[in-house]
Amino acid sequence: NPTITGNVYAGGRLSDSDEANLTLLNTTQEISIYGGGEEANVTTTNLIATGSNVENVFGGSKTSGNVSKSNVRVENGVYSNIYGGNDMGGKTKVTNVVTVGGTTTNLYGGGNYSDTDETNVEVIDGIVANLYGGGNRSGAGATNVKITSGSVFNAYGGSDHSGDVVNSNISTSENGKVIESGVTFDVTYEAEDVTWQSKDYPTIVHIKYKIINKSGSTI
Repeated sequence: NPTITGNVYAGGRLSDSDEANLTLLNTTQEISIYGGGEEANVTTTNLIATGSNVENVFGGSKTSGNVSKSNVRVENGVYSNIYGGNDMGGKTKVTNVVTVGGTTTNLYGGGNYSDTDETNVEVIDGIVANLYGGGNRSGAGATNVKITSGSVFNAYGGSDHSGDVVNSNISTSENGKVIESGVTFDVTYEAEDVTWQSKDYPTIVHIKYKIINKSGSTI
């Protein structure tokens, strides 16, 4: 597998794009992945994360640049933070984030420091420690959270540290689990050079899941 030391952008650095597509496949790096650009506008972003272990995933752009619509799909893997929106600046109008597997520590429908008009988040399967319809330190006009199945430890219609949300909606099906507080969740990984295990891949990764359940609910 290739070694990536910087961030990855589906869009341009300063040049705008109509559509940006990125598939994150079997990548293990402490980096940030952007469906948008660095300082660029994108009309539509499509980002798929599968079988990877990375620090941050953004549906939108980084420093500046507006995104009309972002689509983020998490199929499996381990992720620290997933954002439907932008990172430090600019704005994503509409975000669509879907998880069908994998383990995510913080899942945001919105952006990091960047506001969003509308967010749509659906958990079809997988494990999510903290789910926010809004952003980290940013607001949103409307947030829509749907938990179809899988396990979510904490679900919030609003934002995390700061940011106002005008209208928030959360719905769950009979198969979806929202676990009460009292659950400690931690995921760590360690890369190791391959010796005899594989001729195809230069490294293997040991992933450790640590879940301490003191909530009284069955996970």
